[in-house]
Amino acid sequence: MREYDDLEFAVRDLLVLAGAIRSCTVHPETSIRIGDGEAEERAYQYVSAALKSDGTPWMPNEIKAAIHNELALAADRDCPACRGRSERSHCERKAA
Repeated sequence: MREYDDLEFAVRDLLVLAGAIRSCTVHPETSIRIGDGEAEERAYQYVSAALKSDGTPWMPNEIKAAIHNELALAADRDCPACRGRSERSHCERKAA
């Protein structure tokens, strides 16, 4: 398992690993929430396990808050920068 020094990075990385979010293929700085509750729960388990195994001192409430924040910042289901543009179909094709 990876070691993490930054809680925000760890949460984002493990949300992607769990399948709860992805990046837009055209706008990689944009996180997109998949909308899979099971993946989001799995992400919490991944983050908790990863941070416990490497001895990082984050408390469970900090982990939950960081996950909640990352999911709240992610766009729902599609990239807002691509919405209504010809790029949108490109984003959707790449995600499929």
